[in-house]
Amino acid sequence: MKTILYYVQGPVHLRNLGLIANEMPGWKFRMVYEAGVSHFDSKVLSDLPFEKVPLKKDRIPPEVWDGNVRAIIFSAIQPRQGPLNLIKSALLRQIPMVAIEESNQIALNLGISSNNNYLAPTEHVLVASQIERDYLVDMGVPGHRVKCTGWPFYTGPTGKTNQTEKRHMKERFGLDPDRPVAALALTAYGDSGENHEKRRQQLYLVAQGMPDEYQLVVKAHPIENLSTVTPIVQSIIPKATVLESN
Repeated sequence: MKTILYYVQGPVHLRNLGLIANEMPGWKFRMVYEAGVSHFDSKVLSDLPFEKVPLKKDRIPPEVWDGNVRAIIFSAIQPRQGPLNLIKSALLRQIPMVAIEESNQIALNLGISSNNNYLAPTEHVLVASQIERDYLVDMGVPGHRVKCTGWPFYTGPTGKTNQTEKRHMKERFGLDPDRPVAALALTAYGDSGENHEKRRQQLYLVAQGMPDEYQLVVKAHPIENLSTVTPIVQSIIPKATVLESN
């Protein structure tokens, strides 16, 4: 059977792998990941219905290429040793590579991002919007590599949400259905220089600038635990609601 390698980096990428695999029943998927990452523990891995091959000390084990491997899908192509070694190994074997953007991050941040998730060289980078494409091209990624395809991983409702549905959604998360909502999505520690002090500064700015009539919802990064995020947020903005990202 034809095999596709899927390089995953974070917990959300595991869900994305399942979504793509469900749409391609004639293909075998093999998950490639970096060993020692805390959110890929033994229980999480045992529940996944895919072959799994870890990269140990950034080395590409031979079993990655077992069988009829026809392509690699990358959830991120950060310029780090692990994915770069995998890209080099694929180039030597002339295996096609594609990276699929896992969020609308740039569009949701008014076209500003320090994201380096899609800078390493693959033949194709599929992005969620024209804003994302323009940003990567401006950063120096060759335009012929970047395709605006839309975001394939959203499985929720589309179109406008009516007022009744909005009220029900607010109530579901313990929010006041009669007040508007402001949302803050946190970056993971270590990404873009994020640390404890910068997070506190960010929350202080939000607290000072948010109108009184708004209620704040904070979305934790997928790799972070609510038990560590919630106390920091609520020590500065006591009435904020903190939600898991997945």
